[in-house]
Amino acid sequence: MVPLIKPILEVMMPVLMDVTFDYHKSVFAAALGAFSKNILLYMDDIEKRPQTTVTKESFANEMDIAYDLLFNKWLEKTESPLNIIKVEALGYCTTLMPKDSLEIELPRLIPGILLLDKFQSEHLVITRSLCQIVATAINMGSKSLGTQLETKNPQTRLGTLSVLKQIIRAVPSQLERRKVQIVAELKLVLLDNNNNVKKLIVETIAAMALEGYLDLEGGRIMVEFVMKQYVLCTDSCNQIPLDIDEDQVTHEDLSRICEVMMFTLTALESMEDVLWPFLLHITLAQYTKGLTMVSPCLTQLAKKKLQAGDEKYFLIYKQRTNFPNPQALLTLLLVIAGCPCEGEGRGAAALRLLQAMSLNIHAATVQRWEEEIPLLVNNLVETSEKPLSQQEWEERLILLLSKTLETIDDEQWTCQLIDEITQQISISHSYPQQKGFLYKCLGMVLHHSGSTDIKRKIGQMLQSAQHREAVEREGVAVGIGFCSITNFEATFSSLMDYNNLNLLKKSRSSLHVDKDESDLEVDNAESTLVLCSGYLEINAPPDLLLSQTENHILPLLNDQLSQLGQRLKEESQDLTLTFSLIKSVTLIARAVQSSSRTFPSSFSRKSELLKYMQQLIEAEPTELLQTPIRPLAMNACLHLVQLNPQLNEADQCQLIKSCLRSIFSLVPVDPNQDQDGTPLNPGGRYLYSDSVAALYCLLKQLLLQNLSPEGLQTIYKYVETWIISPRDYERERARAMDCLYILLKIQACSEGVNPDEQYEQEGILRRIDQQLVSTDTTVLFKGCSELAQLISQHLPRDQLANLLFMLFKGLVDHQPSSSNAAAVTLKAVVKRRGLELEDQLSEILEALHLQMAAITQQEVTLTVLQTFTLLTSQHLPAVVRCLLMFPVGECTSAIWRSVAKKTQLAATSLKQMMQYPNRSVAFSERSHSVTEDESPDPRAVTCAVYEMVSEPESAEAVNTLYSDLFTALLTHLGSSIYVNVPSDFIPCCELEQSENPSTTAVCRSRELCLSSVETLRAVLNRAHNEVVVDFVQEKGGWDLMLDPHTHHKGIALLARAMSLFNEHQLVGIVVDLAPVLSTTQVDQKATVAAFFAELLKCTSISHMLLTNTLVDSLLMGLLDSTLAVRLLCIRGLGNIPIGVPGLMERHASDLLAAMSNILQGKDYHEEEFMTEVTSTLSKILDQFSVNAIGPIYIELTKGIRSFFEF
Repeated sequence: MVPLIKPILEVMMPVLMDVTFDYHKSVFAAALGAFSKNILLYMDDIEKRPQTTVTKESFANEMDIAYDLLFNKWLEKTESPLNIIKVEALGYCTTLMPKDSLEIELPRLIPGILLLDKFQSEHLVITRSLCQIVATAINMGSKSLGTQLETKNPQTRLGTLSVLKQIIRAVPSQLERRKVQIVAELKLVLLDNNNNVKKLIVETIAAMALEGYLDLEGGRIMVEFVMKQYVLCTDSCNQIPLDIDEDQVTHEDLSRICEVMMFTLTALESMEDVLWPFLLHITLAQYTKGLTMVSPCLTQLAKKKLQAGDEKYFLIYKQRTNFPNPQALLTLLLVIAGCPCEGEGRGAAALRLLQAMSLNIHAATVQRWEEEIPLLVNNLVETSEKPLSQQEWEERLILLLSKTLETIDDEQWTCQLIDEITQQISISHSYPQQKGFLYKCLGMVLHHSGSTDIKRKIGQMLQSAQHREAVEREGVAVGIGFCSITNFEATFSSLMDYNNLNLLKKSRSSLHVDKDESDLEVDNAESTLVLCSGYLEINAPPDLLLSQTENHILPLLNDQLSQLGQRLKEESQDLTLTFSLIKSVTLIARAVQSSSRTFPSSFSRKSELLKYMQQLIEAEPTELLQTPIRPLAMNACLHLVQLNPQLNEADQCQLIKSCLRSIFSLVPVDPNQDQDGTPLNPGGRYLYSDSVAALYCLLKQLLLQNLSPEGLQTIYKYVETWIISPRDYERERARAMDCLYILLKIQACSEGVNPDEQYEQEGILRRIDQQLVSTDTTVLFKGCSELAQLISQHLPRDQLANLLFMLFKGLVDHQPSSSNAAAVTLKAVVKRRGLELEDQLSEILEALHLQMAAITQQEVTLTVLQTFTLLTSQHLPAVVRCLLMFPVGECTSAIWRSVAKKTQLAATSLKQMMQYPNRSVAFSERSHSVTEDESPDPRAVTCAVYEMVSEPESAEAVNTLYSDLFTALLTHLGSSIYVNVPSDFIPCCELEQSENPSTTAVCRSRELCLSSVETLRAVLNRAHNEVVVDFVQEKGGWDLMLDPHTHHKGIALLARAMSLFNEHQLVGIVVDLAPVLSTTQVDQKATVAAFFAELLKCTSISHMLLTNTLVDSLLMGLLDSTLAVRLLCIRGLGNIPIGVPGLMERHASDLLAAMSNILQGKDYHEEEFMTEVTSTLSKILDQFSVNAIGPIYIELTKGIRSFFEF
């Protein structure tokens, strides 16, 4: 049927020119597509074709017209579902078009379809049609593909590359003859800067690699493109784009694609010869930043070739003029490995590649590197979170180099390595870090070399170094130090020659007033020489070190050290030389210390060097921290103090004081700003922490020099000043918490504490350390409490009192948190260990009481009161006695109130106070020292009782001890007043008081009496006897008690109130008071007599069975030698007929006998006295019968008669 299609098309074409409806267009488009597809199928099957005369060219004219209709007239420029049918038909029709027409149309056709792809949803049909079009163009040798790639339109390039990639994958056989052309045309877009275009280029290169395109000329350019894009994108990954398009390929995306692409290429067997050693060459020559990515690829390629026995693994250096030789290859990879943190693991990648290239460098290195390099790589991987310092890492690489040279043991090879390192140094002018490392490598190679040209090489090192760069100065010094291990004489001679040359330059520059850059370079070169001196020492043989130090090295440094003081006075000084001097002194001290272990010796210049370092520390301003002189100089002192001879005490003390003042007195600033408010550089914010660390290490070393309690005390006495400093920042820097941690650890070790328990203590301390820096008061209090518990648990007994006295000082700290912490710790220690304080209890109580008056924080005062309460519960008699000996005041009152809040403790304390005898002596001021023989003053006891019963919590204790308290206070009340003969017994004219020395004593007696009265009232109120208090108050009884002449009246009112409102307590009170009348205390007996006398007047006592006790007591009082007591007793006996008349007969004989004895006495014939006697007798006689009076009638008559005779 295909031969018949042409006539059909001839008829259709005129008709199609007039089609206007879209539906008709889509139908005809589908028909044209179907015709074209079947024609192509017919042409491909040559054997079944009946007519060989029918060719593609037979349909060229018709298809040219069809193309014009489909593309130029029918194809919509906007989204339309009918466009898909038309585009699919275009794909088939273009394969049958005339070649010249298609060549003309391709520049318009491809972009047009690509633009259409942006609006249509059916991308598969459009892509398939494009592939057909491009494949046709390639087969006919069209140059339009190159034209499309050359266009500057990104969309056109993207479409063309996408189509090309698909064609290479889909129809590789049809492009076999066009591979070279395709590679050449792809080169046209390699300079495009659009990441989307680059991504498609990489993907196209991947497709080309699979089909063998990269084996051709220009294929390596494609590989280099991938490598270049990875490096460029890796550098740009850290840059944040200002405007991110969702469809835009980022640098990170492109970098990842290139990495995957490189691994894909490496895995292809066909690419091995393309990549090896080309990839190695371009990496080392231009793209070392891509080594992290390419190293695994190169390592894999190397292993493949070695396993396959491919001789191409071995590099023929003579045939590759631009390729580095083994020594250069080793140097390059070591330099890259020297910066392990750069390039996302570039150092580890360089080491892995170095191991893979071992046979190409030297056959002897294979086994050595198999042992050493994996360990180095593991070090980098394991320390990724906390990386090694640059210096430590370089030392490990230098050690690898040293072992490598020992393994190779080839002088000629080593000399070539020296040349390569020297060459690499000359081209690394802009990379000081690399140059510094290369100098170290060169020094180590010179150490292993037997070359006689050492002086020249060292001269070159010194001449080529940029001495203003610290890393180069350090590198040169370290390298020269390595070289001196086996070539000391030549090395030292070279240094002296360079020093002389430098001095000559310096003398010339001194003629100029202003220093230029060359002059500064001379000074920096001098710093390098100073550093070299130190590294010569650190590498010197132990047996020769001391002689070299004193004969060669220190003389070389004498001028610089002697001018150190002058340099410090210069306002604008370059500190480079100062830093170098400190570093050199440190190295010298380390070297001498190391050699002393094998060859014990005494370093005569130790004291001199220490003074230089101390001079540097003291010269640093205390108001700011801008340079690392402090930590560096302290580090030098750290090593110097370990040398012999030992420091004397004066020098050690001065060193400690200087270092502490230099660090602790620094004024704090914002951690992100300098003292003048300018932002700190990245290293500046660590300067303070380094300084503090250096100070701690020095103090630790000084303690190790005298590891004993005395040595610790020597250091502590200087640190203590800063611990209790009023400045918060100075106190914080003393780091008391760290000291405590170490002390507890030392104690645990000395006591043989179980490791598990010790570990638990350390964990507790770490947790407490975090709690103590919290701003939450609850967390802070908890941390203090836990710390106090830990201290009290582990503190030795002999240090317990000392700790308490130190805590007393902390109670008045100006910082609330510190004073609270001291109080909390004090309470915890006393609570746990208070029972162990009996030997020093008096001193502790006095010191704490004295300090309490100075406390300003209410919370601290409360905690201290609780501490007193704890001590009272632990040592009741001793504490109560001590407290009673203290002056009466606010602090003492607060203590008694605190004790009263504990019911049981209040009861025992009150009972203890009741045991002290009442003394009728006035209160006198006493010293703070308490002696065992001294008794508490009555007023102190009264005040203590008053304060305790004033607390509501003491109610239970007061009720329990009610009778004891009442009795004691009543007798004390009697002791507090000078009880004279009652006023109603004395004429009014005799009541006037004269001015005499006893006035003051009387006033003091009134104060004591008032105190006793107030205390007694407080006890009654606390025992809920307010009605008693009010009754006496209404009758004026309390005031009457204060006057010696009316005292007995006030007591009588109290007795009456007690009998009326509190009679159930009278039994115990009377029993306790009765023995008082037989004591020697006159005032107390008078008070009791007045109390008993009034009770006999009360009718309520009859049923309490108290009459016998009262009468017996008053009868005994009649025998007293004191007139006032006898009078009160006589009056009381006269009250019996009033209160208990029914009991008169029981006591008749005793009463009448007593009255008869009084009447017959010859010492008391005063009218007033006899009046009271006769009055009392008349009351009694009225109650007795004749039979009761009869036996003594005669005696009574005689007594009365003598009264009338008078």
